[in-house]
Amino acid sequence: MIKSTKGELLYITALFMIAFAKGFGLDSSSLIYNAIFYVSMVFIFLKVIHERWMVDEFYRICTIIILLLLNFLFGKDISYLFSFIYLVGTKNIDINKILKTLLWARGLSFISLLIVNFLGLINSRAILFYRNGYFIMRSDLGFGHPNLAQSSFSMIVLLFCYLFRNRINFLTCILIAVFNHILYQQTFSRTSYYLTILILIFFYLERILPELIKKITDYAKYVQFALLVLTVILAKCIQLPIIQKLDILFTGRIYYSAISLNYGTSLFGKPLSAIPILFDNSYSLILYNSGLLMTVLLMYSYYKTASNHTLRNNKRTLIFFIMLSILLFSESYYANVLFNVTLFFSFKELVWNGVNEEGKSK
Repeated sequence: MIKSTKGELLYITALFMIAFAKGFGLDSSSLIYNAIFYVSMVFIFLKVIHERWMVDEFYRICTIIILLLLNFLFGKDISYLFSFIYLVGTKNIDINKILKTLLWARGLSFISLLIVNFLGLINSRAILFYRNGYFIMRSDLGFGHPNLAQSSFSMIVLLFCYLFRNRINFLTCILIAVFNHILYQQTFSRTSYYLTILILIFFYLERILPELIKKITDYAKYVQFALLVLTVILAKCIQLPIIQKLDILFTGRIYYSAISLNYGTSLFGKPLSAIPILFDNSYSLILYNSGLLMTVLLMYSYYKTASNHTLRNNKRTLIFFIMLSILLFSESYYANVLFNVTLFFSFKELVWNGVNEEGKSK
């Protein structure tokens, strides 16, 4: 058994606390959340000040800080700075330990929220929603929105399948699929519901048909750029009848992307307060709010990271990248490292000089 260092324990504790708080639905309006956030910051600071950085690592960190500050000044979004805090503490931390921490935090917060909701300690918000010619009643189960409840479960399933792929057998898939369907009967969140099924299929096939999965994962490095281009094309073609029908299937996501693109993009991003819509697509969000420069850098970082894992023939990680990238197509959490976990991989790959296939630092 490998002993954990003091710095590693500080970081893992900090990450668990903030991930659990976020998973439980707490935000900056909560005193408890703010206390957890500041304590976790102190823990990470105590870890970082005792580390030695290479000169090239220091320059990369400084460059990232400058870019994030520019984005904050123009885009007025603190999400990247929030994520940076939990990324800069990852030096010499095994990527699998990071993901296991997120799995435990998300899993426990998910179960806890369902329990307190079932006991009536917090109320569910019911949303009357018009779909396919009739009204349906959607419940948020205490998560704040039905989509968030279903996408949270999708994220838990994705982390579980990545970390415990040897346990993905037919029975496991059936049990997860049954709970996924039960959850869907409350949330009616289609995108995450079908994505969870797709996650199970891909990880199961990776065990029984590895050559087929390899052919698919060879294209993983292009997925995010392809989804970005697809977002723009669909938004620009919103007037076409076939695209409008597709927009109904995506519950207005294409329409909202079209509105955001009509407001234009800029080099360093624009504030969300200037546009009267809700974003449900990460790729239109980063184009508008993060700006062209940040979007290009994010796409390149993902491409470079996925390319390196392709060279290592790391199919498990590439499936993870593909599924998460698709999930980001229907959610607006690209800048949030607790949701967009590919940022952990990219940071360790490109800032801390890489990770190997098993997730251990070189």
